[in-house]
Amino acid sequence: MFNQSHTIESKIKISETMKGRMPKNFYEMQKKGWESNKGKTSWMSGKFHSIKTKKKMSIAHKGKRLSKVIREKMSKTHKAIMTEGMKKRIGDSLKKYYDKIGRKISKYHCQRWYNKRKEIYKRDDYTCQECGRTSNELKKLGLKLHCHHIVSISEKEKMFENSNLITLCKECHYEKHSKLAFINEKKLIKA
Repeated sequence: MFNQSHTIESKIKISETMKGRMPKNFYEMQKKGWESNKGKTSWMSGKFHSIKTKKKMSIAHKGKRLSKVIREKMSKTHKAIMTEGMKKRIGDSLKKYYDKIGRKISKYHCQRWYNKRKEIYKRDDYTCQECGRTSNELKKLGLKLHCHHIVSISEKEKMFENSNLITLCKECHYEKHSKLAFINEKKLIKA
């Protein structure tokens, strides 16, 4: 049956014969696997998926329904709710980065940033300063404009300086950051 898919009848037969064949200690084996990877960094750490790959992943996941339990777990992790142990570990200096219920606060979620971003888009005439595509062209491709900091920000006031901001499309923005990561990595190796 090479290069052919199973018929519905054969799929049902296979499914029925495979029921109950899971090893008795399957979950224990799975847990051991998870524990052996604790503390190790992921192979994807510091890397980005290309836009083409993200599109493929999006298409592959369309129409799939996750169970309620998994959706709740994902919701909790996305909200980054702190446990009691985490709250104890975080000092007073870090508490300003979390709201009352423990969600992480981003410096980009404030009215001042939204207004500054609109101002930069207007200044650059809603076009990417790298490739020259306009926002209308980008919408057709399913992309958006991003506001990029030329010099990475460490102080909050530099975040809002017009001279440090530029309009880029999503592709050019990711490309800039991947080059910056490469340059920073080379600097670390030389030092």
